[in-house]
Order: sequence, then structure tokens, then C-alpha cells
Amino acid sequence: MKLRLPIVIGAVLASLAIAPAAASACASVAGVHAFTGHAYVSFIGSASGPITGSGGSESIGIDRKGANLELDLNHRVRGKGKYAGTYIFSGKVWAGTISVDDAFSYSEGDSGEETYSGNGAPAFGGASAFLDTANCRYVVAVNFGVDTKYSGQGSLRVGTGVSLSAVGDHDKIPGNLHLIGGVGPDGYLTCPGDPILDGNPCVEIDGGWANDFTELKECGSFPPEGNCVTGEKPIGDGKFLWVLKPH
Repeated sequence: MKLRLPIVIGAVLASLAIAPAAASACASVAGVHAFTGHAYVSFIGSASGPITGSGGSESIGIDRKGANLELDLNHRVRGKGKYAGTYIFSGKVWAGTISVDDAFSYSEGDSGEETYSGNGAPAFGGASAFLDTANCRYVVAVNFGVDTKYSGQGSLRVGTGVSLSAVGDHDKIPGNLHLIGGVGPDGYLTCPGDPILDGNPCVEIDGGWANDFTELKECGSFPPEGNCVTGEKPIGDGKFLWVLKPH
């Protein structure tokens, strides 16, 4: 399964800083070795439009959810230099209830579905919590991917690996270090800017019909005409909830 580098991994390597906030006393994480807890991530969106020159149309629906995702962030790194004051706790998504119900159809009758429904560990999954104690702000990020089952017209099959990623907003680090929050951000093919650095929450889809869906959603017809495709416009509705406690 070949997918683009998830935003979570790229963010861990490239963007550990968090936007400044008013300086104030903040809870210490010096004695914290890990965070464990759960998360929920979802994306839902639909798009339809004419096929230029054919008289027909196509429709695509994307519906992906990860519920009760079990997170174990047991790898701790402290930022240095300009990242001083930022603690990064990262780890795996060990299990969860994951569902995928993506569908593609032509008005002429051809159709296909990418589906998945299961409990347990995803094909891959990771999560990170960025705690900027200098500014007393934190951000949580999660991603996972699964191998789906395809059914339908063979010519519509583009691969059976799909993924979902999410980044939360900048929240104040609570005194008890229990990180609890939730956002309902826009969904994208590629989250604009650097969501961890910018503090702009988002949900990102990849794999399967994600590219076809984005083209149809942004341009309103197929094939896309001109420069209507950016990959950084909202294309659906996301949700990201998290509950993490320190150890």
C-alpha cells in the first residue's frame, strides 16, 4: 500500500514549534514519561458533476471513521534550539473500530465500492502530542490507514489503501495534564500550511478515490478544466476528538 507521507509524520519531523501565546506559569511535564488514551477521527463528503462531452455524470462519496482509537504515546523527545520548551510524545495507534464506505458511480451504470469494517490494529497508525510548556499550549495529531475490500467494476479500482489524518487546535495545557478536546474542522486532500505550527485544525484524506474526489469537488466536472484543482480547498466535514492522560 503506497500512500503519501501522512501529515502527522511530516509534522513531527519538520514542525515542532507552536505559535506563541501569552507567557504564564504552566504545568510541568518533567515527570511525565508517556500519554495514553483514545481518539475519534472522521471525514465525510460527497461530490457529483457532469463528464464533459459525454452527456453523463459521475458521483463520489467518501466516508471514513476511526472510533475508540487506542493511543500509546510512549516515546518522548524534548525540542532543542528554537524548539526549546516543546516536548513531543509520540507512539502508535494500537487498536480501534475503523470503517470505510467510499463509493464511485457513473450515471451510465458502472460503480465501485471501497469498504472496511473491523476492530483491532490498523495497517499503520501513529499519533503525537506536542506540549509547548514555554507558551503553555499543546496540539494533538493522529493518523491511520487500512487495506480496504473492493467490489464493482474493475476499471474503477485505483488501489485498496486508504488513510485518514487529523490535527487539533492549539489548546491551553491544563494543570492536571489531562489533554481533552475536540474540533469539527474542514477536511482536505492536503491540509493548507502547517497545521501544527499554525494552529489550524484539519482532517486529511488520502488513498483510494481521494484525488478523483478532490478534482470533482473543487472543479464541479470531469475532467478538471484550467487551474481549478489546488488540493488545499475544503472538500468535506471532519471531526477529531481526543482524551489523553499522563503517566
